[in-house]
Amino acid sequence: MGCGTSKPAALTAADHKGCPLLAALDKQLLAALRSGAIKLLRAEFLRTDGSEAVLPELLRRQELERMEEERRIRIFLTPKEAVAALRSLSREVAGLTYGWASPDHPDVTGEYLANVNPTEWDRDPG
Repeated sequence: MGCGTSKPAALTAADHKGCPLLAALDKQLLAALRSGAIKLLRAEFLRTDGSEAVLPELLRRQELERMEEERRIRIFLTPKEAVAALRSLSREVAGLTYGWASPDHPDVTGEYLANVNPTEWDRDPG
């Protein structure tokens, strides 16, 4: 029992026997993040007020990269930030997978993006 403002102690890999086994699986992902072959979206990009106007539907990575460059906004984590997020034990990386709605577009109706609710991501499940 503690007060509502207390924070749990930071976890280390030694706290869980499975962590080293799971971390061993990350080697290929770490290499892909470092090289930029895989990029991670910034949660704060999705949380930004009016983000629906910026991102009304899911876009292809190439379109997001073009948007990032043209609008000078930060959409993706840098490779260094992505690696740090993956290595942290504070659940900073999440995966989202879905089937494309059509051969031409991943989210024709905007339904997939509407179901991603980043305001819920920081909620304590306990």
